[in-house]
Amino acid sequence: MKSPHLLYEIKELDKKITMFLIKNNDICHEFPPPTPTQIQIVKYIIKNNHKEIYQKDLEKNLNITKATLSGVLNTMEKNGILKRITNESDARSKKIVLKEDFKNVFIKNKKKLSETEKILIKNINNDELEIFTKILNKIKENVNNELKEKDDLHAKII
Repeated sequence: MKSPHLLYEIKELDKKITMFLIKNNDICHEFPPPTPTQIQIVKYIIKNNHKEIYQKDLEKNLNITKATLSGVLNTMEKNGILKRITNESDARSKKIVLKEDFKNVFIKNKKKLSETEKILIKNINNDELEIFTKILNKIKENVNNELKEKDDLHAKII
């Protein structure tokens, strides 16, 4: 069975989950509601808090164009979510850092994320969840392999 609508279904699910999170999130009381892209950026920065994050890292790892990311980061900086710190060795490069008050509010909401996960998997048994997770991982692996091939090809051309 082949589904030509798989991409649409995945994107639609992503949008619905993101909107659910935004509508049920306490961050909205202290900061303007974050967009789905802003949430991706914040999650990436928190997950990679052990290293310095630059715009190039976000572009590459979140698959966001330079122009789009620049606009989103400008908005986030204006809204007090993050700050950009100039790299001492390269003035063109700016480290992206979450502001502590926003980071604290976002981290506090981990409990809400756990509750949301329970809602998402309601009426899904462990076997179904395991199969779903395996399929998602295979899809991610396929995409990663294709991206790596494209990057390798691009590197050869340059």
